[in-house]
Amino acid sequence: MEISFDEKRGQLRIDLKTTATLCLKKQHHSLYMLNISLNGADLLSDEEILMNENASLEFTIPGYDSSSPLKLGGAIKHQTKVKNQYLVGFEFYKPSTHDTLIINEYFNFHQRHAT
Repeated sequence: MEISFDEKRGQLRIDLKTTATLCLKKQHHSLYMLNISLNGADLLSDEEILMNENASLEFTIPGYDSSSPLKLGGAIKHQTKVKNQYLVGFEFYKPSTHDTLIINEYFNFHQRHAT
């Protein structure tokens, strides 16, 4: 588990190893989430994803109700090819108070249990 402050982004980032679904118009892509902050997430994709200003990301947070995934609107802000995969940066657009509370609780839990 890694907790880091990313000075470039200005946000605390915490590892979150889980699958996520990226929805672009009528296309759905299954991605692997690497980490999360209050502003966005880094993901890995096996395929190139078109840059998009209107997207949503659906995922669950470990320890939270897995039958109620979070679904946050946002945009793909960058994409970098790494070997045969793509590192995708997703920026959240104004998460709801509920979503922010859930993400903050995940941060708090991991800060208390960081070694």
